[in-house]
Amino acid sequence: MGERVTNPASALSPDFDQARVGALSGTERCLAVLGGRLFAVGDRHSGRWLYELRPGGWQRHVPAGEWLHHIESGDAELRAWSGDPVSGDVLRGAGYSGRAWTERDIPGQPGHLGVLHPQEPFAYRERRAYPGMSVCEVSDTRSGEVVARWRAPTAGLPAWEDDTLWLRYEAWPRQELVGWSLRSRQVTQRLPLPVGALANLIAAPGRAAAVWADPYTPTSVIAADSVPELAAELNAFSPGFADRPYTVSTVFVEDACAVVHTPPGDPIGRIMMLHGGPHSAVWPVYSPLVAFLCRLGWEVLAVNPRSSSLGSRFSPNACRYGVDDALDVARLAEARDDGLPLVLAGWSYGAYLAGRAIGAGVRCAGLVALSGFLTPETLEASSHPAVKAFREARPLPGPDLDALAAVPLLAVHGRADDRIPLAAIRAEGTGHPAHTLLELPGEGHGIVTDEGAARAYAGLAAWLTERRPGR
Repeated sequence: MGERVTNPASALSPDFDQARVGALSGTERCLAVLGGRLFAVGDRHSGRWLYELRPGGWQRHVPAGEWLHHIESGDAELRAWSGDPVSGDVLRGAGYSGRAWTERDIPGQPGHLGVLHPQEPFAYRERRAYPGMSVCEVSDTRSGEVVARWRAPTAGLPAWEDDTLWLRYEAWPRQELVGWSLRSRQVTQRLPLPVGALANLIAAPGRAAAVWADPYTPTSVIAADSVPELAAELNAFSPGFADRPYTVSTVFVEDACAVVHTPPGDPIGRIMMLHGGPHSAVWPVYSPLVAFLCRLGWEVLAVNPRSSSLGSRFSPNACRYGVDDALDVARLAEARDDGLPLVLAGWSYGAYLAGRAIGAGVRCAGLVALSGFLTPETLEASSHPAVKAFREARPLPGPDLDALAAVPLLAVHGRADDRIPLAAIRAEGTGHPAHTLLELPGEGHGIVTDEGAARAYAGLAAWLTERRPGR
């Protein structure tokens, strides 16, 4: 979608002016087709915008308002919601005719309906059996009969193309497009993809599109005449990011894997970045934050412990949260230990996991909590349904407070965080001898605005300077 407009984070590094496609939360519904025309939701600093792919490039349409978080193809219009439409609730939204928006309430879709075939009475749906593995079903919508059932490491929503159901299977650090045939009732095609991640796959007569990202390519829309041609185009694609701030490799240590971003020259230190969730995963895809840290001279390891959505394929045993995955972090830190100063950084649950890893013996120069928490008691202050459900389902062990007290701590937290309240983070830092709190006025649970990035990453850079040898 071209380069982004100048923004407050641009002064940090050029990486913040790369294109971004899709909702900031990584929604699976940011592409849609209307009358053969391809539309995409793009993030430009003033908010969400709708773009159309035309022969001369992407053309921006009239503003859609705050409801443009998810879009979906319709018979006569695009539909847009302010939240996740798979809820069964009525959500504030709008319809788009291709020229103008009409604001109205739009009913959500119950998740059990699955992905309907556009012409035939068949539907695909899945349920997560455990992290990293789903039970996939194709059923006859007339009789309710399940005509096929199998297990697979699926990723995101599939797409029907004629009589083929195209799914994405995870084969970290790659994916593959898998075609299930309605005629033969079995998988008939497997199309491997390069290192990276494909999302938002859609198909319509004579049109297929998806969002692609790899270690050097910011999220971009890839379009072709069919899904197999889309896969062929990706396999022929060569990343063209000229000013690469790092080289990328992957590493496996027992039940953990990581993407290693190594800056040119000798790194000044190492940052182990732990994702939240905990059932999300890190793929080898472009990240402005990682690029920024590498430009500062740090090597960045983006880690998937066994609690990630990839974990079940490395370990046959259920994960003891805060125990087994903390040991994964400790083993990976030990395996990579070459004398460089180490900083642990974690998003949300990843911050808690970093604290537990310190108690498991990881020696580090500091800990960064990004919208994160360190103790199970901090979660007690949250009334968010997802947090309450996680807390009740998975009681977490506490950290080694003495070990944490010996490590400098930077907490970067949004004032509008509705999952982990800022007041609880303030209380968590009480008594810590080296606690620094950086509050972000316009942020919730995460850092999604350019103003937030400018404030948070500049503060992080200053704090990291103190962790270098000789300071």
